[in-house]
Amino acid sequence: MSTINPAQTHQKKGLRATEQYLAPHTKEKREQSGYDIYPCFGAAGPIHAGLDSLIAWMLGRRANIIIDGYVGVQWEAFAGQLRERLAAKQIPARFININTALKPDTAREALTAPYLGGNDPSSGKYSTASWQTSSPRKPSIPSSRKKTG
Repeated sequence: MSTINPAQTHQKKGLRATEQYLAPHTKEKREQSGYDIYPCFGAAGPIHAGLDSLIAWMLGRRANIIIDGYVGVQWEAFAGQLRERLAAKQIPARFININTALKPDTAREALTAPYLGGNDPSSGKYSTASWQTSSPRKPSIPSSRKKTG
């Protein structure tokens, strides 16, 4: 009997460049002796599986909801799918990509260069630089999402 590696399915879609198996969606709690390739721990709050479950939870809140995550997550795809699902349910939402609030690469490099040690990175020093500017850039909001009136 042949089994399909879910990572290979995702790899064909361009989401993962690996042959490694994905972690299981759910895992039986069992006593493990030795190394556990998929360790798990209890969580204090709900864990949602899928966008519909997440949206249902979000609708129960009357507050701003901030979704944050690891840099390796496919945020463009996640936000796009979430935006589509919310629009289909006629639920207003605003998405702000935190990258719009970052200084340009050249400004960050110029700010940190004096502390990196030049050609000898082992001789760097602690930075006393401030990341503040006199005129911080405001995050851009797509014109289709700006409030009117």
